[in-house]
Parts: sequence; structure tokens; C-alpha cells
Amino acid sequence: MKKENKQIIVYQGKSGEIALHSDFGAETVWATQAQIALLFEKDRTVITKHLHKIFKDGEVSKKSNVQKMHIPLSDKLVELY
Repeated sequence: MKKENKQIIVYQGKSGEIALHSDFGAETVWATQAQIALLFEKDRTVITKHLHKIFKDGEVSKKSNVQKMHIPLSDKLVELY
């Protein structure tokens, strides 16, 4: 049986660290639009526009790539991508 070497790369934007939620078993990383914007040093509205186009063009399924989660001390659901 081949043993896989798994690693995580931590990115830091100009304004500080970010935290990304990961599931190494499923090989996924979940992030909010704000975290993605910080990671790529872009405005969140740019990320929103690109995500909308990706889902509209059918590159990936929104159902499979978006999770809505409750964040502590918040009444609103937050979308993770």
C-alpha cells in the first residue's frame, strides 16, 4: 500500500493571517468570500462576481461547493465555498 504524504500550505495576505477550514479526508478547504478575498488580496465584490460566473457557467455545481453554516454570536448563515 502506498503511503501518501499530505501537507497544508498556509497563505498570509499583506494585512495578516487567515484561517481556512479543511477536511483532509475529503481533500477540501472551506473559506468565506472574505477569506478568499484576503487570500488573493482582492476586494470581496470581485470574488462574489467570479463565484457567480463560475456557478452560472456550470464550471462547478453550487449545490456541491457551497455550505451554509451558523457562526457563533451571529444570527445570519454564512456561506463557505
